[in-house]
This record gives sequence, C-alpha cells and structure tokens, in this order.
Amino acid sequence: LQVDINLLSSLLHWRIQPNKIDITGAHFVIHQLKNNQFQLNALLTKAIDMDESTSAFDNKFLMSWISEQQFLSLSDSTIDFYSVHGDLLQSSIHALSLTNNGDTHFLSGDFTLFKKIPAHIRIAATLEGTLENYQKEKIQLYFDLQNFQWHQSNYHPAFYGNELNKGLFNGQVWIDVNNLQIQSVQSVFRLSEATLVSTLAKEPLNIKFLSGNLFWQREDHGWQFSGDQVQLETGNKVWQENNFTFIIDQNGEHPLQQLWIHYLNIHDIRQLLLSSSFNIPEKIRHLAESLKSDGDLTNFYISHQDNSANQNSFRVATQFNDFSLSRWQDIPGVSGLSGYLDISQDQGDITINSKDVTIDFGSLFSKPLFAEFLSGQIHWLREEDGQWKLYARNVEAVNQAMAVYGNMGLIIPKDG
Repeated sequence: LQVDINLLSSLLHWRIQPNKIDITGAHFVIHQLKNNQFQLNALLTKAIDMDESTSAFDNKFLMSWISEQQFLSLSDSTIDFYSVHGDLLQSSIHALSLTNNGDTHFLSGDFTLFKKIPAHIRIAATLEGTLENYQKEKIQLYFDLQNFQWHQSNYHPAFYGNELNKGLFNGQVWIDVNNLQIQSVQSVFRLSEATLVSTLAKEPLNIKFLSGNLFWQREDHGWQFSGDQVQLETGNKVWQENNFTFIIDQNGEHPLQQLWIHYLNIHDIRQLLLSSSFNIPEKIRHLAESLKSDGDLTNFYISHQDNSANQNSFRVATQFNDFSLSRWQDIPGVSGLSGYLDISQDQGDITINSKDVTIDFGSLFSKPLFAEFLSGQIHWLREEDGQWKLYARNVEAVNQAMAVYGNMGLIIPKDG
C-alpha cells in the first residue's frame, strides 16, 4: 500500500488528504451470499451489500469516501470469486484505476479471467455527477472482451425465448446508461462455436461464427435494434453479408413492429425457420414444406400493428428475384419470377418483369406454360363496402408460339 499525501490540502482541512492511493499485490476473496449480497475476505458484508434497504448508510459512506480521493489504483492483484452455488471464478487485475475530478469520475481496468481459455477484459467507465447518487447519473461504459466464454457464466443472453447457452465472444461493447436504465448499446463483435437453444426447439442451432456491428437504442416509446456487415455461418451454410433494422414502437394502444432486411434467400430462411425453435403452426409448417419456395428477396420490409381486438394491420414490401414455388393442390407452381410487391391488409401492388418464366397448372394444360418474357402491373384493393377490385395493366407475355398483351379488371362483391 502506497499513499501520497497532499500536504497543503491536509493543512488547510486539518486532516490527512491523500493525493494518490496505490494498492499492489493484493488478494481478495469474494463470496456471493445471496443475489444482492457479497462478502469480501469474510469482512465488510454489509458495506458492500447491494440491497439499499439494509445498507444504504454503509454504501453512501463508502461511495462518499471513494469520490473524495483524487486517484485510486489497484494493480497486480488477484480475486477468487465464489458464486452462491460454490463455483469458483479466478481473475487477475493487471491495472484498475479511478480518477475523480469534481463531478467527473473515470474508471479504467485491465483483467484476466482464468477459465479453460483465459479471457482478457479491458474496461473504461465515465460517470458525470456524484458517486453517492450513481443511480440517477449518466454513465458511459466501454468493454473490450477477448476470449470471453458464455458457457461458464451464470448469465445467458436471451432473445424472444431463444437463449445463447455457450459461445466464445471477441469484441468491443459501448453502453450508455441514465438513471440505471440502459439507453444504448453498440458492439463490434465475433461470436464463434455458439449454441442457441429454446424449450420449443427440436435441436439447438449451432453457430460456427456470427460477426458484425450491432446497435440497440431506447426510443421515446420503444426501441430500435440494427445490424451492419452481419456475417453468419451455421453448420455447412455460409450466409451472405447482411444489414437489418428492427423497430418496436409501443406508443398508445396500438403497438407497431417494423423489420427491414437488406437480403434474404427464401430457401435458407425456410430451412432455418422449419428447424428452429419458433412456434410455427403445424398447418403453416406443412404448407411451407410442400410449396418448397425459393428465390432472393432484397430490401425486405414488413410491419405489423395491433389496431383492435378483431383487426390487425400489416404491410409487406420487397423486391424478389428468380422466385419459384412448387405446385401444390390448387396452387399453381412457378419458377423464374422477378419483380416487386407491396401488399397490406386492404390493398396490394405487384410489378412483374421476368425472363424465362414457367407456370405449372397441373392437368389443366398438357405441359407447363413457358414465357421468354413476362411483365405487367397488378393492383387490388378493398372498398369501404367490402368488395374487392383487381386491375391488371400492361400485361405482356411472349414465347416462340405467341405474344399476348392486354389489360384486365375484376370486381368481387362482398358476398362473393
């Protein structure tokens, strides 16, 4: 222990005023007694009790003393942490320092966690305000994690019922906190040899690697989650680099969910969903397996909003390329279809601009119909009286045997 004394300040305050406190070569043993209580070296149990109802005085006194010190440092020290279940986690503190400058407090550290694969962690934190009232202040956090293993941690990140129960994480994380509420999280990362599980899953999803830039931010009435340069490999499948944005708006009585994805391959998504833990109705699952859809979607957008107990609104918009569908029951098969669609619960538009299209109507024709070129615009809408109107404009189909061009209109009454 080394303490540098500020002589002038000590004389003015008539008590010892440390200028710098350095601790080197210390060994700490921490026992987790319950969820919010820890015991340090069998002493000071209440002083580090995180339950404010039993130790508010001790915590405030400790925080007040720490905030009065200009510089605190801890180096070349070790920590043995025993969880509430008796599991031991050992770590080494290479350097940990706290600098207090008025209402600005800066913490930085460099650690090693001794696991099967040692994990190296660097941290930095800035707090604007008083340490005693840290619950109400703004905090900026930074973590640099190398070889951090999820499977030896008590915390398993979960997303919509899917839990990451193991994996090796390398990356950087930035977190903004206000009033002990996370406002934003940004990460540049690579996750490898991971497993995603759920109680609904037939089998866990094995992720060879997942990397990219992720950003989560709290909004006024919800939150936004986006990803950039996302790369994924599952099993023997390498997915194309992708971007996405997912927005939840819970304003008022009608929450709105929106999802945008730069690129989707229908076959890959279908296989992933059918083998995933998502609770897909059996009829939908059987239909997806029977239709065997394929093709590429770009700039895919989907939104859903709860308008009332009996009606929900939705919108789907995307550009599709080389779309195919197997013939099944009364649904004709198609292949080679390209264009753009924008549909909702009350109307829709499809623009087709395709080459080498095949349409299979089954026994209706002696063989599937083939068009070297197929184009047109199809629009439909539901009127206020409940009837549907459909328009097909500039429809053109060309092959070696014929050329067809025309327009069409169709009205379907409410009662059919």
